[in-house]
Amino acid sequence: MVVTACIVSWLNWKRGRRYKRWHEILNYETNKRVVIKDPAIGILSLILNVCLLLYFSFYRIYVDLGYEKIEEVTAMVQTSLQSPSLLPRTTLLSYCTDGPRTAITILPCVTGPDAWVMAPSKGGKQLFIATRLKDVVSDGTQATRSFVTYPEAYTIGVTFTLQALGLFHQTRRPMYSQSITEITTNLADAAGNPFTDGVTRIGRFDVIKLSTLLFAAGITGLDEPHALDAKASNREDGLVIVVSINCPMDLDGSITTCVYQADHMRQTVGERFVVKNMNASSAEGISSQERRGITVMFKASGNMGMFDLPTLVLNGVASLAMVTIVSFILDWLLANLLPLREVYRLSMFEESVNIHQLRQGNKKALAGVKVLDADKHARRGEDPHPTPPVSPKLLASKSLAPATHLAPLAEAGEQQPSPHGDTMTPASDAEDFIFNPNDDIGLEPDLLVSALTYDQQAQQGEAPDDEQHHQQHDEHHQGGYREHAPMAIATSEAEDIQGEWL
Repeated sequence: MVVTACIVSWLNWKRGRRYKRWHEILNYETNKRVVIKDPAIGILSLILNVCLLLYFSFYRIYVDLGYEKIEEVTAMVQTSLQSPSLLPRTTLLSYCTDGPRTAITILPCVTGPDAWVMAPSKGGKQLFIATRLKDVVSDGTQATRSFVTYPEAYTIGVTFTLQALGLFHQTRRPMYSQSITEITTNLADAAGNPFTDGVTRIGRFDVIKLSTLLFAAGITGLDEPHALDAKASNREDGLVIVVSINCPMDLDGSITTCVYQADHMRQTVGERFVVKNMNASSAEGISSQERRGITVMFKASGNMGMFDLPTLVLNGVASLAMVTIVSFILDWLLANLLPLREVYRLSMFEESVNIHQLRQGNKKALAGVKVLDADKHARRGEDPHPTPPVSPKLLASKSLAPATHLAPLAEAGEQQPSPHGDTMTPASDAEDFIFNPNDDIGLEPDLLVSALTYDQQAQQGEAPDDEQHHQQHDEHHQGGYREHAPMAIATSEAEDIQGEWL
């Protein structure tokens, strides 16, 4: 701001217009505000700003925790699988060959250790539970298919640890590194509806029954037709379930509750391959096993935070910046839509004079500049037409009669004859041209009279004698007027402005 003011000051000095006070370069510039005295607009503005304040104070600060520095947590998830203590007899299972045989596909049922059922998963965040097996030898001539006995009765064990790496290493506070033992968990379906007793805490593991997890994901049974093939069951082709561990942040920035939310991934199958014999020179040849089953993918998400003043200020500024949107909407309504838009526009917009016409010396443009200048002086409490001083020599001249001689004419409402044969203004107007006899500006009487006459005619909208006035003005300039008269009097303001812009 200061540098710009200095440049403008220097440019004005080069053009011969110095500042009256050099300290004006330190002035502060601001925008002008227009007050629209309309209760309806005021109420609308109040409602919009109150809504904006509620959005900032309630949603952005309280609900969205806009006063905290947020960091996404890093999760370590561990899974395990455990078989029930007692499996049902295969004669009771509809998909086993020695059972009722009411399922879509009938195969022999087999079972094995827990690690064998969950192979090839290794206890990470992705767990596989086999439901159907297919053993294949290298030549492809032998293929044996079978079902795993009642995998729905198996239980899944889940444990996890959440940590905000940056905040924990910065503060070393335990609240930014939470294990499952410090967190309350629950199970919910895809719609967010919680299950009662869906999760059982045993030590550091959350235990969830596979059948309960399937039901939460929207799977009513493994013997239902598969979404990709109606001739095959979910047990035969397998499926994928995504379990999101959603951990909302508390008001203090830590995490104390998490929800397991299960969802079935449509149009997918769960498939794995296990190589049993990798020795190609063996007499038995290479053998592998194709496994179909239930793939359960665990994904933890959440945030931790810490109070941060810059974050609060940034969110506050971003929210309060929407005030400009409110102002823009109201301004557009005032100027374009409301019934009294023409009246609103008169108060909202100001136009300058036509600069192009001003350069060409258009009298209307020059008169408009005079009006703007007079308004500027009036706003500052100054006289828009200050009375310039005059020398005793000028006062003694017969070219301009003293104001006291014009008083009788003013009372009579008559006009004063001028030395040039014209008429002067009434005494009330002539008082505008009373000069201080103690000051001397060194101006010739005939030039002063010509200037005053020119100014009076310009104010009355008449056409002054430009040729004669310019001739006298130029002759005086040749005599050193600009060197000896630093203060302009009530000459033709229109001519001064025109000369400056041309």
